Amino acid sequence: MLGFLHKRVLGLSHPGVNALLPFQGTNLWHDKTLESYFETVCAHPRLYQRSLCQYVLIYNRLAQFLVDEPSVRDFQKSRNVVAKCRAHAGERTWRDAYQNCMDVMRTLH
Repeated sequence: MLGFLHKRVLGLSHPGVNALLPFQGTNLWHDKTLESYFETVCAHPRLYQRSLCQYVLIYNRLAQFLVDEPSVRDFQKSRNVVAKCRAHAGERTWRDAYQNCMDVMRTLH
């Protein structure tokens, strides 16, 4: 799903996907932040956590060097490098990398 979102950020997605996932005005973590609709659907947290919107939150918290990758392939490769570094460092949660926002924040920020 993160690769799908990166494809949208690169402008390679269908125009309907671009319309569904516009860029957000604020740049908290990087300069390619997507609209997460968190404020709109926070009344339904279980549905939100199982939707594409949850992955938007995760994508929005990635480090700048990851979202600057020029292709989806390079993006996926860089994410794998981060996970491998975590595994080599002995982190027990390396397999869960990029599964939730807190994990991304702890790892990359």
